[in-house]
Amino acid sequence: MPRGLPQRAAGPVAPAAPPRDTRKVLAFAADAVMIVVLVAAGVFLGELLAGKSTREVWADAGSSVLFPPVDLLMWLSPPVLFVLVYTLLISRGRSVGARLRKTD
Repeated sequence: MPRGLPQRAAGPVAPAAPPRDTRKVLAFAADAVMIVVLVAAGVFLGELLAGKSTREVWADAGSSVLFPPVDLLMWLSPPVLFVLVYTLLISRGRSVGARLRKTD
């Protein structure tokens, strides 16, 4: 080895960061899972709010004189609210997927 050149210290090599494409796919999948979870939680809250099961709400909606019936609107409001708030978080870069994308 020529004189004057510094020698490298032998030590563990730091693991490479995952490729950018993998992070994007993981972030998209995390946001999709969160939306599904929020819709499921919203449907549960909608059932409590309407006082009927989902099957009853949809059966009554099909045979209702006035459309949309109040029960359907009460059942549908929590899932729609949750999804709209989460899409706002996605657009602001504060969602679960955005946090996974930024992780180094």
